[in-house]
Order: sequence, then structure tokens, then C-alpha cells
Amino acid sequence: MIYRLFQQKTATDASSLSVPPMRDWLTGYPTRLAVYAISSIAASQFVFYRIETEGLAYAGRENGPVELGQAALAVCTALLLAFAAYRLRGRATLMIVGACLVGYAAARECDQWFESVFFDDAYKYLVGAPLFLIAVTTLAMNPKRFLAELHETARHPMMTIFVIAGIHICGFCQILDRPGLWSELGAGSEMTKAAVEEFAELFGYLILSFAAIEAFSAAHAEARATALAGTGARTRTGAELPVTESSSVVARSH
Repeated sequence: MIYRLFQQKTATDASSLSVPPMRDWLTGYPTRLAVYAISSIAASQFVFYRIETEGLAYAGRENGPVELGQAALAVCTALLLAFAAYRLRGRATLMIVGACLVGYAAARECDQWFESVFFDDAYKYLVGAPLFLIAVTTLAMNPKRFLAELHETARHPMMTIFVIAGIHICGFCQILDRPGLWSELGAGSEMTKAAVEEFAELFGYLILSFAAIEAFSAAHAEARATALAGTGARTRTGAELPVTESSSVVARSH
């Protein structure tokens, strides 16, 4: 009896499933996750190979390739979040604040360059201060909207990936920066400490870039839904009608 009920339930569930189109297979979230995993493995192998051939200085030196890679990933992430803020009107406040945070992180990774060109702690005043004003102004204009966007976006993959990256960079990587840890481990080389820390931070920024790609994907899906809604409205009435909440629903389902 139980077995027959299970068979009926399985048959009903199977009949309700549909095979997604090829476009969804190629650009859907599961495929992007696979791409993220492959790119992470490839990046780790590449950095490890360069360390083997050039030594720890490749990853540990100030303004070296790994630190510049962190800054480049952070800049790309900030730009993608800013683009998402422009296209995702329903989440603009959250995207702007996120772009400002990541933009400041990018400037912080280039602190030595700012100091060599301008003055000590120049990144705080030339980049950090303007970004801080933008973020505060955005929040002050409508704090309730920010909380509503935060609640809504918390269920989206981009927020999950963003938070994981933030925990990694602000938690785990900060532990690696403590000299007491390395003295307890018996690793007295400053270059060893710097190489491990920079290598870990690189993957934190790589994960952040994945979150930005998800934001970009959501913005693209919402723009596509808006265009489809506008086309349907013109077909029915001969004039473009205002877009409803359907665009955000499609974006979330993407």
C-alpha cells in the first residue's frame, strides 16, 4: 500500500517536471556554479605553479601579482555591482552600498601605490571618503528601503556568496595577519606569512567576483523580463505599458 502511494506520488511529481531549454542549461545558476568551481581550481593551480617557479615572493611581496590580482578582482566586482544598481532598480540602494564597500577594499589593497604617488594613507581620503559619503547619502535617503532590499535579497544566491566572501576576508584572512599565530606555528619568515595571507585574500576576492556575476545575471534577467513585458503590452494594446512586479519575480527565479 505504501509502495503504491509512493509510486503514484513519484509519477505525479515527474509529470509536473519539465526539461528546461538549452539556454537555461548554458546560462543557469548550476552551470555558473560549475564555472566558479573550475575557475577557482584553475586559479589555485596557476598561483601554485608560479610560486614553485618564482618562489614565495610571487605571492607575498607588496604590490606583487597576487595583490594586484586582488585589486583587479575588487574593482571588477565594484563595477558589476554598480551596473546592477543601475539595472536592478528594486535593489539599487543595496547594490550601491555593496559597490562602495568593495571599492574601498580595492583601494586598500593598493595602499602602497597611493602612498608612493600622493601621501600616507592617501587611499582613505582620496577613495574611502568619497565612497563613504556616497554610501551614507544613499542610506540616509531611504533607510527603510535598504532594509527591505536586504530582506528580499537575502534569499538570492548573490547575497549568500557575498556574505561567504566577506566572512572569509574579514574573518579567516585577518587571523592569518596576526604575527602571534605564525610565531606559534614556528614559521618565522615574514615572506611565508605574507604569501599565505595574500593567497587566501585572493580567493576571498575571487568569491566576491562570483557574487557580482550573480548580481549582473539578475540585472540581465530583470532587463530581459522588462523587455518581454513591454513587448507583450505593445502587442496587446499598441502602446507600451508600465512594467509590473513580474520583472522582479522573473529575476528572482533566474
